[in-house]
Amino acid sequence: MKNSVKGITCNPGGGQALISGSMLGFVLFFLLGNLLAKAQGLSTYDRASSATRGVELAGLYGWQFGGSLNTTAGDVSIMDSDSWGVELDITVPGEIQAVMLYYRQDSRLELKEDITGSKSTLFDMSVNYFQVGGMKGVWQGNIMPFGVFTLGATLFDPKNSGIDSEWLFSVNLGLGVKIYASERVGLRLQGNLLLPIQWAGGGLWCSSGSGCSASLSGGSAILQGFAGGGLFIVI
Repeated sequence: MKNSVKGITCNPGGGQALISGSMLGFVLFFLLGNLLAKAQGLSTYDRASSATRGVELAGLYGWQFGGSLNTTAGDVSIMDSDSWGVELDITVPGEIQAVMLYYRQDSRLELKEDITGSKSTLFDMSVNYFQVGGMKGVWQGNIMPFGVFTLGATLFDPKNSGIDSEWLFSVNLGLGVKIYASERVGLRLQGNLLLPIQWAGGGLWCSSGSGCSASLSGGSAILQGFAGGGLFIVI
């Protein structure tokens, strides 16, 4: 593997990550408390009306982590960073919701060399998930724990124009909870396991003059996780 921008020192940014994570936790905790208080006044009839209205639109924000590959030169990793997404949940018979979602993480690819242990940034890139699938929830008062399963594609898109983008098949598994504060507004908290899969072996993020930044054997997966939440509205 050849590193076309080898020697650029990576700044881990741990302090910024800690601040961002703390702020996100504080905001979600504040919203959760307010929505739980409001949810106590929502009747069973109103809740059922919300559930059958048909469509929920959610905006999500959180922390995306993981995504490491072992290569002959060392470990190549997608650096942890914040991410955001939008999701459309459409109620169908049987208390199941059809799900369409888009998640985006703006990050960078980093190489940690096996021999020296030194770290360098290969390039900045975005990780984009396009998924469709289903969600199943169980009502507990005005709170609905849920599980979700989706399939789709993931685009790894380098911001360096000389490096190829990569599309991989991907799977998303998630668990979370929806809190209905009113008939039309609620909060959701969730965690997701994201699995882009390379069915055929080959190089990733290649350029014409510098080879490929990483390679995967057939059937290999790049494991990422997401933890976060957001608000949703019932349309």
